[in-house]
Amino acid sequence: MGRWTRLAALYDPGFWPADRQAEVMMWVSWSAHHFTQAGGTFYFENIICPQFLDRPADAAALAEADDNFRHYAGILDDILAGRLWLVGDRPTYADFRVASALPFAERALLPVGGFRNIVAWHDRLNRIDAWRAPFDGLD
Repeated sequence: MGRWTRLAALYDPGFWPADRQAEVMMWVSWSAHHFTQAGGTFYFENIICPQFLDRPADAAALAEADDNFRHYAGILDDILAGRLWLVGDRPTYADFRVASALPFAERALLPVGGFRNIVAWHDRLNRIDAWRAPFDGLD
């Protein structure tokens, strides 16, 4: 059992359901190589570069990320049209991992507006205190 699987199982067995581990892992991998990767470019170019690197956003990198993001967001949006969560009937680690670029969508100029199922899914995640405000109480 991997470290994340074990941690999720200790926290809440339903967070990484034993009978759907392969499906959760598929979404984690898909996110890392596609959706979150494209979203990460928006985050880096539109938030990190101007704030910490004192350079404007790289237009070519953003154009490529825009094409990739819209492609993968379309796939995700279609999948979410028929379900509330990515795996099963409740949030799992897959939802948190795939949505990791979304809390910064507005500041990063992530083009999510046309993907109503993604927006609705992220709204559902935002009803979870730990997702909406993960650092509350750490001060």
